[in-house]
Amino acid sequence: MVRADMGPLSDQAAALLAELETIFVAGAWVATVILAAAVIEAELRAEGDEGRFTNTGVLFREAGLGDDFDWLRQRRNALLHFTGEPALTVDMFWFQAAELEADARRSVTLVARMLRGGGPDNV
Repeated sequence: MVRADMGPLSDQAAALLAELETIFVAGAWVATVILAAAVIEAELRAEGDEGRFTNTGVLFREAGLGDDFDWLRQRRNALLHFTGEPALTVDMFWFQAAELEADARRSVTLVARMLRGGGPDNV
């Protein structure tokens, strides 16, 4: 896989991207959101200082990724880290499936945008 602006995608990000394609096509909407954030994070970490731990929010900001990407980070965090009110319930799979799918589609669009350079004109 080659990024339009940066050359080849890192091995880990490319492998995660292949898995992202699989789960998106399968309709695993929640997993799509989580893995989309992981693809972006893996690529940014591969490009950055190895061994330096940076909070994902800081990592996204330092890379010049905007509010849409921060939405993805926050949505991923809400799905993975319980903070009082659940961000996900079993009922949501039945009664809010359209919203979960919309989040997944938005997430995949953000991955594609990052692969094309991340700028606002690259949607």
